[in-house]
Amino acid sequence: MTRLPLLPLSHPLIVGLLVALVAPAAQSQPYRALEPQPPQPLLPQPSTDIPPRWQPGSTASPTADFTPNPLPDPVPARLELNSLEPAQDDWNYPDPMPIATILPPSLAIPELPPLRDPARYLPENRTIYLLLKLSHRTVYVYQGQKLLASYPVAIGRPEFPTPTGEFQVNEMIVNPSWQNPWTGEVEAPGADGSLGLRWIGFTATPGGVIGFHGTPNLRSIGQAASHGCVRMRNEDIVNMYDHVKLGTTVRVEH
Repeated sequence: MTRLPLLPLSHPLIVGLLVALVAPAAQSQPYRALEPQPPQPLLPQPSTDIPPRWQPGSTASPTADFTPNPLPDPVPARLELNSLEPAQDDWNYPDPMPIATILPPSLAIPELPPLRDPARYLPENRTIYLLLKLSHRTVYVYQGQKLLASYPVAIGRPEFPTPTGEFQVNEMIVNPSWQNPWTGEVEAPGADGSLGLRWIGFTATPGGVIGFHGTPNLRSIGQAASHGCVRMRNEDIVNMYDHVKLGTTVRVEH
């Protein structure tokens, strides 16, 4: 049996055979040009169920026929705290560091010396008051804690004691006159009168008013010799009169 030689594809006989086979198939389907396709949007188009956007001048409400997507159920307003378990803290926190180790030495607070006597730094009390010590037979004039003057006095006899307590000056008279309660006679004022040159009243008793006053009877000073009043030498009562005023405190102690 004789074998036929293989022909290459470029041989005229092979090319003619291929053209004869392809030509009828091409003639059965007419040529149709490709139509251009519209460009596809990059984002999805909105649904036709959504109403058109509200325009200025429209009578419709901008929110008319618009139903937003439903929100999830709200969080309950009250939490059951009793059901919460406390957090377990397993950390061992160190003790706070002293301030001297936190601040640099230039900012550390130095130790200040004690104040010692606080009275040196407090405002000075300049209030004047009288302190009558019956056992001392002396009246003291104080301005705050400072003693300004002291004067010897005569106080009431045991049957007519000078009352003790805290009082206020309620009467001040220069050159007072005195009326004898038994005879009704009125003495002329002056250094030789029973009340001397000044009167400083501070309280009253069922037997009469009580106060400081001058006296010509100098031998009674330092004694319990009066009917409850406090006798002073005229020069002393004049000096003390200049220190006091109505409302000045008078403290009488044994």
